[in-house]
Amino acid sequence: MSDNLTVKVAAYKLLADHIKGLYDLARAEIAARMERGDRLTAVTADGVKIGAVSKKDPKPLALVVDAAALREWIAEYYPERLIEDLVFVEGADEEIKEVLLVHAPHLVRQVRKADPDIVRAILTESSKRGFVVGPGGEAEVPGVEVQAREGVVACLPTDDAMPAVVQMLDRGEIDLFDVLPGGDS
Repeated sequence: MSDNLTVKVAAYKLLADHIKGLYDLARAEIAARMERGDRLTAVTADGVKIGAVSKKDPKPLALVVDAAALREWIAEYYPERLIEDLVFVEGADEEIKEVLLVHAPHLVRQVRKADPDIVRAILTESSKRGFVVGPGGEAEVPGVEVQAREGVVACLPTDDAMPAVVQMLDRGEIDLFDVLPGGDS
């Protein structure tokens, strides 16, 4: 058996999800018209500022897209920055690894691994510059890519927004039924 509060929670959740979908659609539409870094002020017909709509201007992001290629490049240009000879043996301890390396190396798989600090340095510097660059200024670093990120539209309502929007509803400038599914008043 549902009480009134349970019904309210379910109804408000349904409405919130629907309105969020409309909000996201409107943000996508305005994002197509805005440039990265733009900031617009939302002002009602009677001059009340109800919010700031902005499109972020995110920095480029460097990513490792081919770890093996990057690892080989580091091995060639920064061999001291490789963590070599990592050994993986199922269920074994260090003594077993040592015995296998000496007496049965064909049973052991060794993996070369790049020092995470150099990978982080490459990604950080590449993100800052907006193009791939190695720690020594190298321009050719395989396995790393810099991607330009699309700006996201955000809205920061003012303190006066809610009373102004309620007045817009009262004056018929916004029809609440237009935002409800199947509303079409």
